[in-house]
Amino acid sequence: MKANSFYSIIIPVYNTPISYLDQCLLSLVDQTFHDIEIILVDDGSGYEISEACNRYAEKDSRVKVIHQKNQGVSAARNTGIKKASGEWIMFVDADDWLELDACEKLYERLKSKACDILMFNHVRDYDGKQVLMKYGLEPDKLYNMDIISDKELLYKRAMGAPDAAKGWSSIITYSWDKVFRAEFLKDSKVRFPIGLSKSEDKVFVLSCFEKIDTLYYMEKALYHYRMNTASVCNRYSEDADMIRKRLIDILDEIAKRMDLEIGTILNDPNYKGVSQELNRYIFGLISDVLLLKYYHKDNPNSVLKRHRDSIRFIRSEPFNSSIRGVQYKYLSNDAKIKKFLLSHGLVGTFCYIKQLIGRAKGQITEG
Repeated sequence: MKANSFYSIIIPVYNTPISYLDQCLLSLVDQTFHDIEIILVDDGSGYEISEACNRYAEKDSRVKVIHQKNQGVSAARNTGIKKASGEWIMFVDADDWLELDACEKLYERLKSKACDILMFNHVRDYDGKQVLMKYGLEPDKLYNMDIISDKELLYKRAMGAPDAAKGWSSIITYSWDKVFRAEFLKDSKVRFPIGLSKSEDKVFVLSCFEKIDTLYYMEKALYHYRMNTASVCNRYSEDADMIRKRLIDILDEIAKRMDLEIGTILNDPNYKGVSQELNRYIFGLISDVLLLKYYHKDNPNSVLKRHRDSIRFIRSEPFNSSIRGVQYKYLSNDAKIKKFLLSHGLVGTFCYIKQLIGRAKGQITEG
């Protein structure tokens, strides 16, 4: 049975500012490639946003709206996958947007390159300023999971953190910079993890990488990611440490499976390459927890209690092992400073410096 469209583009919507939603949806309905369906999953938004979604569906038959009770972004995307009828599935966040010829450019590659996932680049928009990301992947390359070097590189890169010292500034585990073959997603039954409020993309893409045969990478930037300092990613989170520990537990299981798989192929029972990358990723998560919980401006506790709690946090596992385990010679200059300060318990000094840099780049709120 032929799919109804070439692309199914899934957009979770939850009380997105109307101006952002308009920019997102106009970038989709005005695509130069028309054979698309746009699935808006209204995840319990208020009346104004729900009605805005309905109006787009009334104006354009390619737009379909699904209203559901608020269940989170993972559940919304999973609903979209279930309802998608296209040959290829894309994800777009409701406050971001695509280049108007994105679907056309991707169509040209998808028709000439057989793959399970096509990955492309993105730019980050900071109030009009655009920054092109670097993934550190080879442009116009088909990565084949039957080739151990390709498998190992994608596993390690997906598990790890960006590495400025090596010239790549972005992780490769976003869901919205990829096109997924719908047959693969539905046959593999890979879905976004329910109940994980942070980094659900990372878990989803890692799970995909375990099951795909091929990934093609094109370097052209087709997606605009809006850096929004008021977003939930920058709000005070009392449970930031527990949320990250739950994520790490999930990632640890995946890393062990990947290490076992690669180690078996290489006949190396002691292989730990992916787990080592996870340790580096955990080292990066420490900054998030410190800034979103202990040193956030909305933390109600005294300065003294914040400091004591933050020290207790960095001395807990697996964070303490991560600080001790990352080696200076593999770190960027900024990361070396971070390791030195945290190793000596100078958490307040580290957060002060990190906040200054973040505010200068428009990445974090004051706190």
